[in-house]
Amino acid sequence: MRFLVVWGWDPANAREVSRRFAEEFNPSEGVRFIYPISTLIGANRGFTVIEAEREADIHRAVRDWLDLCTFDIYPIMKSEEAVKA
Repeated sequence: MRFLVVWGWDPANAREVSRRFAEEFNPSEGVRFIYPISTLIGANRGFTVIEAEREADIHRAVRDWLDLCTFDIYPIMKSEEAVKA
């Protein structure tokens, strides 16, 4: 299953978010990045598309970031799949 993961952070935490990502980010087992991690310029928000068996896998992947970021997780599908549904 695919998920759009959108996260945001308080501007006061921007340096720590960048530092932690650069020095400590390690993708969790059970998730596969389909779209590269991207940042919305000037918005203190980022997004990616992840493939995982269960949404719980995504929650496990982001739990170490909850002290700095908020997350919105949306199940998604390709347009071709939506037309067939």
